[in-house]
Amino acid sequence: MANPPPSAKKPEKTPEAIVEKLLDDPNTPKIAEKLEMKLEDYVALVVHYVMNPNEQPMLNIVKDEDLAKQGLKPISSDEINTYMEQSLAVAEAAVGSGFSEAKKAPVSMGSLPQVQVDASKTSPELKAELEKAMRRGRGGKT
Repeated sequence: MANPPPSAKKPEKTPEAIVEKLLDDPNTPKIAEKLEMKLEDYVALVVHYVMNPNEQPMLNIVKDEDLAKQGLKPISSDEINTYMEQSLAVAEAAVGSGFSEAKKAPVSMGSLPQVQVDASKTSPELKAELEKAMRRGRGGKT
């Protein structure tokens, strides 16, 4: 296979280019603030993982007692479960899932038929008219 022409090659990722791109992004300072990190530390961390894509982030496991010593309240498994259930409910409500029923458009009933009331008919006349209409609906059987 022939090598692609120099113009078709991907630009090399240099730490300086990555830093420049991160600092040009208006979201970078916001992300650093949300993570409670200094901007420089956040940018250095991102550069490190971009330059070393196969490296896994470090995971620190801390005992509940050590968290308490640091002034942090350990989260119980019930609290984690509740949080996960609530997050799932919010996600399904916002996006839905493959198991959600399709939303159906409301059924239009149209306009109701206009009924003419003849006030001159008495109750026996109305009853006879009703029975006559009912017989037509049942094929004339009573």
